[in-house]
Amino acid sequence: MEIFSLSLIIASLAIISYLALRTKTIRSFQSEMFLFMLVLAVAEVPRILETLGVITGGPYYDLVGLEIHSVSMVILAAFVGLRIYRFSRGKVP
Repeated sequence: MEIFSLSLIIASLAIISYLALRTKTIRSFQSEMFLFMLVLAVAEVPRILETLGVITGGPYYDLVGLEIHSVSMVILAAFVGLRIYRFSRGKVP
């Protein structure tokens, strides 16, 4: 199941990367999702690789992965909050 999770994370990062590269502005939704997926992948990939036995690092990856995952959730909340703020002011991007 971990291999399946790793495959999905890499595939979703690749798709979002492709969509973000196609847009011409950094303020696009695709660019925001790329940043979120990048942080999420950085948090999850080492944990999955450690679970699979590819790398070893003890409990270090669990702790760092949790912290990075928390950062990705803060980034997502900021993006959603910014979108709601822009929408409420009538400036939909």
